[in-house]
Amino acid sequence: MNPDPTSESATTASRSPSTLANHPPWFFQGIDWRTAARYAAILGLLASFSQCLSDLNLQKSREWPWWEFVRLFCLYAPCAFLGAVFALKSGLEPFLANRPSAWLGKGRQLMIFGVIPGAVIALSFHRMFAPFRFSPRIPHYLREMDSFYDSFVLSLRAAVTEEVVFRFFLLAAFYYILTRMLQPLRDRGWTRLGWLAVLGAILLSAWLFGLIHGSFGFTTAFLAGVLFGGIFWRAGFESALVSHFVADFIFFNLTYVGE
Repeated sequence: MNPDPTSESATTASRSPSTLANHPPWFFQGIDWRTAARYAAILGLLASFSQCLSDLNLQKSREWPWWEFVRLFCLYAPCAFLGAVFALKSGLEPFLANRPSAWLGKGRQLMIFGVIPGAVIALSFHRMFAPFRFSPRIPHYLREMDSFYDSFVLSLRAAVTEEVVFRFFLLAAFYYILTRMLQPLRDRGWTRLGWLAVLGAILLSAWLFGLIHGSFGFTTAFLAGVLFGGIFWRAGFESALVSHFVADFIFFNLTYVGE
């Protein structure tokens, strides 16, 4: 028997708008490409520049590593682009500057969620790691740090590159994935499960953040990653970046440069 040619259109028409919205034909449908590309370009350039500047200082070189800069941009820009896509797909606004509040309030949030937590983390980590100042388990570039400029460029590199990868990209990706996984339960009336996606995204991104710091620094990096993730969610990428930079800069100067 020949199928009814109108059956497919009738079936499609019978679906509710919400059902169609939950099943887009392809992942990138409805994405603001210009916005995602702008975020990718800005964050990719910033991360590549900060890492090349730090490498230049560590190697005591005066020649700018252009090929390394291009290679790093090809790494960080896609991470930022995908992070922007996941954020746009999830309805998450990653930047404090774009959130609907007065600029005075945004400056207050940068101080409360950026500078102050960063200083608290730095002082706490200094008390923990100061006895291991000359331990061989500490990377040599930390043990050999001898100026404020050394600590500045290294703090800038760590804050920018790690926040782009672990908060802007991975946390947004985990949040999108977990939200989609929990959607069937929410459709059945479990409407208060949204916090599980947020918590899971923060914990998973913090766990990966801890892993890259090795066994010696895993626990402290994981806890810091949880805090940075919470700051990112509450006060935007800028606040997490400022908090990370302040934490590293004060910690490096107290523990290594100041000794």
